[in-house]
Amino acid sequence: QGRFTQIDHQTDGRRVQATGSVAYLKPGRMRWEYQPPNEQLLVTDGKTVWLYDPILDNVTVQPLDQLTQGTPLAFLLGAGNLQQDFTCRGFTREVPKDGLDYVELVPKHAIPTLAFIQLGVQHRSGRIAVLRMVDGQGNLREVRFSDLHTDVPLKAEAFTFDVRPGMEVIRKDNG
Repeated sequence: QGRFTQIDHQTDGRRVQATGSVAYLKPGRMRWEYQPPNEQLLVTDGKTVWLYDPILDNVTVQPLDQLTQGTPLAFLLGAGNLQQDFTCRGFTREVPKDGLDYVELVPKHAIPTLAFIQLGVQHRSGRIAVLRMVDGQGNLREVRFSDLHTDVPLKAEAFTFDVRPGMEVIRKDNG
């Protein structure tokens, strides 16, 4: 578990930043808590994903495999395989000069929302410190992880979401 800073760089020059905490329990479980003013909660138990918006008091519910198949998210959850799902290539977009080792990866199968990713890895530990995702329009989402701790005892209930009576539920499924 640890902290993250997410910066979205839009091609029109806009920048949107969000911060929060993240916890993973492999395989397949994660919890992303975004802090105000962009407050949201994204939780998965390995089968279902819940995205809760406290401002609208609604939750979007969908199968995890609908979101992750062949994506960097599948790899982070311990459910994907970078070598099977991506091809490494030379850099087509400059990487930060932050002391990390970077690779650029292109999906082997087209993903509508992803052109390529760049992973920034800590040289000594081999841990992923930065995940940069670029879409087909050239927009960049950069997620920087910090204060990461492994072997932290996490409770299974942290990776589920209880829908309250009266809460609007938006269901998205494979059908």
